Amino acid sequence: MSLKTALSLIAVMLVAGLGGLFYGVSQAQTVTEFKVETVSLTEVATLTETVTLTETYTKTEVPPPETRTLTETVTFTPPAQTVTVTKTLIPASTRQELVDFALELINEDRANHGLPPVKLGSNPAAQKHAEEMLENDYLSHWNLAGMKPYMRYTLEGGEGAVFENVAYSGHWSEKFSAKEIIARLEYGMMYEDEEFNWGHRNNILSKWHNKVNIGLAYNDYTLTIVQDFERDYIEWEEPVKYDGGTLSMKGKTALGEPYMISLYYDSPPAPLTRGQLLNPPYDKSYSMGEEVGCIIPEGYAAESSYVNASIWKTSPSGEFEITADITPLLSRGDGVYTLVLWAEVNGEYVELTTHSLFIKE
Repeated sequence: MSLKTALSLIAVMLVAGLGGLFYGVSQAQTVTEFKVETVSLTEVATLTETVTLTETYTKTEVPPPETRTLTETVTFTPPAQTVTVTKTLIPASTRQELVDFALELINEDRANHGLPPVKLGSNPAAQKHAEEMLENDYLSHWNLAGMKPYMRYTLEGGEGAVFENVAYSGHWSEKFSAKEIIARLEYGMMYEDEEFNWGHRNNILSKWHNKVNIGLAYNDYTLTIVQDFERDYIEWEEPVKYDGGTLSMKGKTALGEPYMISLYYDSPPAPLTRGQLLNPPYDKSYSMGEEVGCIIPEGYAAESSYVNASIWKTSPSGEFEITADITPLLSRGDGVYTLVLWAEVNGEYVELTTHSLFIKE
């Protein structure tokens, strides 16, 4: 089956930089909602039924000429049977083959534009999100727990910065080639993204990304893919720590020299239904939340809310140590405060972390 006849919907979403875009393509039209019956991974039903059949017929015997009417009642009890319905995710060996294929496509596009390849990351947030979207038939940067990509990335141990693309393709009346669909989605993000100001393309072609975490899941007629592009440049001596209002971190970056830390706020995540995820604002792009201030070296000031770090040691070779009381920036109360550590690289400012603090007073 050709890819053109197989496709009825492709939808892609992305975050490039600190924002994201929604992408939808269809051969005939763009649709925004799909209705598919979802089932648990394994559903077993036992069917036992008693059926009474009544059969009436006329039999003529010669000789002697005689007509008899016979009525026969038959009771039939079918044996108990087990029906197993399985919504299969990709077997591990096949999934790895497809992940390698998706990575190859990304790096081909980067090479064609003079960029170095990205390595495959190991953060599991991308795979978990792809599987949840498949099982619950939705497309969103949020998950059912109300978590945005950088929150999920942090909770899964991410210590760098993450920028997400998500894509969904389905449904068809025939089976499809998973590699064909992955290639079509990659092509769409690269060369059919004008409607969205080439945001998807820019994310794939960011020169600052050095890793990508790829999540893939599919069943017979639907495929989901998550590309969590990552900037992993810091060798941590003391990872980000928050204790009683005090923020601290120590390490060495292979990219630039730390410049400042921005702090963003999201309200406490709340569970979302599939219906909510299919509608605004959850079916669109995401942001880093509300910027509530910044952390800067002693002796400097900023136009927005800020605090001066009690310790701010940096060097051109990348070593840094930062300690600050951020209590004045936590005025929104409970919620998620995300730290973006910026580095200056040849006059450009690059995000090195998107680290979320889950604060509950």
